[in-house]
Amino acid sequence: MRFGLVIALALVGCQRDKPKDVGDCAIVVERVQAGMETQVAKIGSDARAVIKTMIPAMQTSCVEDKWPAELTQCIVKSAPGDVDALTKCNSMMSKTLQDKLQKRLMALQPTPKRTSTVAPTQ
Repeated sequence: MRFGLVIALALVGCQRDKPKDVGDCAIVVERVQAGMETQVAKIGSDARAVIKTMIPAMQTSCVEDKWPAELTQCIVKSAPGDVDALTKCNSMMSKTLQDKLQKRLMALQPTPKRTSTVAPTQ
């Protein structure tokens, strides 16, 4: 469950009033990744590949969606791997930012193959 919260944070956590310092977004992504890594052992190593794919999308969201300074500073000030702190920071993310992040992350998902549902003719 906490892993889901951390992912949600990653999805919506990084909006700023002005993207003055892209470096903050890099630190934000590092902190979120460290928090996720603490959960990998609980869910399995396949999660590591998913996390690796998500990281660039999170940083893009942080910069382009302009995560607010209050949110980025909360994450930056958290200790690496501190899932509880990241969960608290997650509450600062607006629904709009969460939606934007989720949209970016969903775009990374492979499109399922369609199978024919037409019945064979006799």
